[in-house]
Amino acid sequence: MKYLYSREAIAAFQSALRYRPHLARAHLSLGTAYEKSGDRAGAEAAYRRLIALAPDDLHAYNQLGNLLWERGDRSAAAAMLEKALEIDPAFAMAHHNLALLYREMKEMDRWHFHGRRFLELETENSAYARRIRSLLEER
Repeated sequence: MKYLYSREAIAAFQSALRYRPHLARAHLSLGTAYEKSGDRAGAEAAYRRLIALAPDDLHAYNQLGNLLWERGDRSAAAAMLEKALEIDPAFAMAHHNLALLYREMKEMDRWHFHGRRFLELETENSAYARRIRSLLEER
């Protein structure tokens, strides 16, 4: 069923973009649909098109950063996530993602900075916040 949903979603977003190619949210949603279907190349292309179309779309940088990280390109992932924070320094999920990325990269000062900043911005006791808090307490 996941495949059918993704295939249908991809077709719908592609159709919308044929008529309104500047519809930024459709590019983001298309990228997400590609990701859910397992098409990482399609997702990356959609996010990069969105960045070209709307260079201040912090969600595109965040999604692309996560995709690059998943692919193993940590430095490019960090650059994309940092770009999202240049656009909006209070974008909590970029801090979350950078915290975990820098932790993985063993850049502990950066890990702690972004982990603490995420917890300052995350107002709910979400699973994300509980995870970061738990990891920070491991020190």
